Amino acid sequence: AFTLGSADADITLIEVYDSNCSFCRRAADDVKAMTAADPDLAVSLINAPSLGLPSVQAARVEYAVKQLGGDAKVREFHARSMKARGVFDGPRALELAADLGLDRKAVEEAADRPDIGQTIVQAVRLANATNLAATPSWLIAGAAIIGWPGRAVMERIVKAVRDCDKPVCG
Repeated sequence: AFTLGSADADITLIEVYDSNCSFCRRAADDVKAMTAADPDLAVSLINAPSLGLPSVQAARVEYAVKQLGGDAKVREFHARSMKARGVFDGPRALELAADLGLDRKAVEEAADRPDIGQTIVQAVRLANATNLAATPSWLIAGAAIIGWPGRAVMERIVKAVRDCDKPVCG
């Protein structure tokens, strides 16, 4: 995972996403805006590819970008990949990594390593173990939110967790 927002957040929202999920792409700008507007919010993002081989290839490259380039590079990679049109696969992901200044061959070699494969397996297992049947999915305060309900709803959920430690106060 990598995190957007505050390192000292009082609330951390976890997003499980796929590089080729159109709803994840729609949510990306809102999530960035939410963390910019709320200094006490963090969003940890976990790429758990579920939409086929292109998504697995893109996830491998994204995890390699994090290993080789660190958090700043993976944040930029994610932001730009979420703006992609059409299928975002391994070759497009490698091209993006190179555009970010990383050595394409080194990224490709890292992406093919077994530890990157294990990271993806762990991400998919997390999604499966928590019954996250669609992307994006969110974990907060012991609850799962499936799909993207929109920024306003997510901000109300964060507020409720702060107010009553639950996604909805009753």
